[in-house]
Amino acid sequence: MNLRSSKFTLEFSNVFCLPGNAQVLPAGPYEVLIEEECLQGPTFETWQRKTTYLLVRQKGARSGQVDLWETTERALFEALRRDDATHKTNGHSGAALPLPEDSK
Repeated sequence: MNLRSSKFTLEFSNVFCLPGNAQVLPAGPYEVLIEEECLQGPTFETWQRKTTYLLVRQKGARSGQVDLWETTERALFEALRRDDATHKTNGHSGAALPLPEDSK
């Protein structure tokens, strides 16, 4: 089984939360880690996304620690959409990076 991972950064301009987690996260940059598995057929090779994590850096007594929050591309897209809508309402100009091309 071949696995690969990739990282990219999302920038949130407002506090936000993700479905399934009541914790409100502060605005700022967040790394996203994507793990994929290689599927090989007799004449082809393709990569299937297995897991998407949001890396959440802790503060206070847990400063320096990073939690991996399992999430989905859809949840991240919706959080970015809400963040962008809040910016437009407040008159700010946001700079959120798009999800990778193959996200759904």
